Amino acid sequence: MTIFILIIHFAIFRKNGLQTDAVIDINIHDTYFVITSSHFILMFSILIFFGVYSVRMVRRNFKNITANLIFMIANILMILLLFQTFKMIGSVVEVPTTLEDLTLSDGTKNGLKIFSNALFVIQILLLVLLSYIGFKTGVNYKQSAKKQ
Repeated sequence: MTIFILIIHFAIFRKNGLQTDAVIDINIHDTYFVITSSHFILMFSILIFFGVYSVRMVRRNFKNITANLIFMIANILMILLLFQTFKMIGSVVEVPTTLEDLTLSDGTKNGLKIFSNALFVIQILLLVLLSYIGFKTGVNYKQSAKKQ
């Protein structure tokens, strides 16, 4: 997994990505977001751990308690990553504050507001998933403790 992350990092940053001061610039309207190389590696690590352990957890039908716990940690890190992205978008676009702002009835919403709303919904879904996995892990832990 680590090698895959480093390959992706090398593909994006090339030789300069191995330096400690390597950055990527994202231009949105008149704002530049500068992301350092280490933050980029951390972001890809969270995404890959989340993906790998979600597949592993579902394949084992929630029976592997260690995989469930690692997935729960990856899920929390994914929620934090989405929250930081939500904050970054919120610095460019007005973030919805009421349920009326979340509706898309008027055609004036731009792409960043829609993306911001989607991140908000994904965060809620991840929190629901986290609570479900916590419940399943607790049930499996109790069953394994009774067997011993």
